[in-house]
Amino acid sequence: MGDGPVEMVLRCPYCHRESYPTRPQPRVRCAWCGRGFNVTPLVEEPWYDQAVKDLIRVLEIKKDLHLAYHNLGLAYAETGLYDRAIAVLEQELELNPADADTHYLLGMTYAAVTMNYARGIEHLEKYLGLRPDAAEGEQVRAMIGRLRSLEKNGAGG
Repeated sequence: MGDGPVEMVLRCPYCHRESYPTRPQPRVRCAWCGRGFNVTPLVEEPWYDQAVKDLIRVLEIKKDLHLAYHNLGLAYAETGLYDRAIAVLEQELELNPADADTHYLLGMTYAAVTMNYARGIEHLEKYLGLRPDAAEGEQVRAMIGRLRSLEKNGAGG
């Protein structure tokens, strides 16, 4: 595929309106209601390397764009740079502590990658507090239960 915009239409699972993201991402925000949801990228070539370069350049110019931090964290996570992803997502929460999507990403990353179950639980609970009606709420509650069990049994750190 070329460097031009990717043409795709996504329907938001929350407000059910169509949204037109300019870049394929594993998690996008609805242009109408602002809520985030997962999608499957429709491109064959990875966008992450260029996204990292672009987002770092953007943040050098304007350091308070929380969505740029969010997307940079996503790109780092997708390329396996989890320590960088966590650091960038934590920076984003300093600017925007009520970003449910970032709490979700951090919770899953802490739990699955670093096995820091306490931090995973903390962020997943914050996610549910901000999004009590989330479509994936039951899965998140189940994950919290599994993490509590692992934490209780002394696994993780």
